[in-house]
Amino acid sequence: MKRSWQQVRRFILVGLVALFVGNVVMATIVQASTWHKGTPKVLRGLYQSTAPRQNSASGFPPVIELDGKTFSLGVSNNPVQLVKRVKYYKAHGVYYFKGHMEHQGWVKARNVRFALKKTGKQIHFVSGKHFFYQYSGEKFKQTTHVTGYRN
Repeated sequence: MKRSWQQVRRFILVGLVALFVGNVVMATIVQASTWHKGTPKVLRGLYQSTAPRQNSASGFPPVIELDGKTFSLGVSNNPVQLVKRVKYYKAHGVYYFKGHMEHQGWVKARNVRFALKKTGKQIHFVSGKHFFYQYSGEKFKQTTHVTGYRN
C-alpha cells in the first residue's frame, strides 16, 4: 500500500511540472506572436517634454513625434533620432517598441528597443536595462505645436 501511495504522489508531481512547463512555453510563444507593425493609434501625435530648462543654452525641450510607421525624438542642437520599421506590443499598460534607428549626423544607425507608457495626455519612457532611451521620470505632454522654454 505504501509503495502505491508514493507512485501516486510521483505521478501528481510529474503532472504538475509538465503543466507548469507547458504554460511557460505557451506564454512565450503567445508573447512572441503579438508584435504589430507601425505605432499604436492611441499614441500617435506630437509630444513635448514638460521638464524645466536645465541651463540658458537649452533651445527647446525634447520633442517626440509618432506617426503611423515611425518614431522620432528631437533634442535641441542634436540631429533627429528617427526610428523606422517600428513594431510594438502592449503588456500591462506599457507599449514595447523595437525598430531601426536611421543614421543622421553623429547618430549612428542601429537596432533599438524602448518602452512608453501613456497616462492621460502624457507619455513617458519606461526604464529598463535593455532599452535605448533612459529618460527617467521625464514626461512628455501631447501638443499640436512645439514651443520654446518660457523665461
